[in-house]
Amino acid sequence: MKMRENKVFPHRTTRCYELTETAQLPIMLDIRASTRDAVAMPYSYLEMIQYDPSVAIVITFAVCEVRIEGRHLAELYAALTEHKVNYIQENDAKYDEVPESSPFIESIEITPLGRELQLMVKGFDPERESLQAPQSSEGEPPD
Repeated sequence: MKMRENKVFPHRTTRCYELTETAQLPIMLDIRASTRDAVAMPYSYLEMIQYDPSVAIVITFAVCEVRIEGRHLAELYAALTEHKVNYIQENDAKYDEVPESSPFIESIEITPLGRELQLMVKGFDPERESLQAPQSSEGEPPD
């Protein structure tokens, strides 16, 4: 089956996740949601993975919670527990050309566990926002 090219994010395919093909496990999990570019979280921040086949996979990292909804995600859950997943990717239902029995991620929602991590939820545009705190006229961050 030929993979359809994603016009918005050319690095994306219709696959909803990718497993590592080498003996070396990935250091980070690349999370690609449709509302923003990718966010990568280190596996070392992983605290818990929950899976209810009728609802979702919920991954708890030290700084955020990632909720993955879709179908046939048991293999993805197993691979996540072994740190073997390079990326997970939300796919638009209009591009759903995979068989009904194949894994498909309908939505990925990232919820920060702290207020300072809101950039991950809203997305980050370096042209509009700065990662640095605003500076006062004396060069000191405001109180």
